[in-house]
Amino acid sequence: MPTSHPGRLEPTSGWLKLLELPPRESAFWYGDAEHSVSFEVMARVDMETPAGHFRNCFLVRVHAAEPYLIDFWLAPNMGIIHWHRHLSAARFEVAERILR
Repeated sequence: MPTSHPGRLEPTSGWLKLLELPPRESAFWYGDAEHSVSFEVMARVDMETPAGHFRNCFLVRVHAAEPYLIDFWLAPNMGIIHWHRHLSAARFEVAERILR
């Protein structure tokens, strides 16, 4: 996710490391050099979505500047299948991957 000028990529500056491979429970890493965004694998779970049942998904929590808290679920061989973005205690957004 570059933050530099469009069409001009820099080696690492301005990038976020979204995933550390291979994923494993309790993994924790910083997404940027300033340590303003961190990622944590919270658990390995089964997930039910309108697209079906997915086994052994990784629940990844993104810790960013308040008030944002983002959780996303990664299904093996599928990618992100579900996410929640918590904007406050009373307000959040949800998205799910629809498979055809």
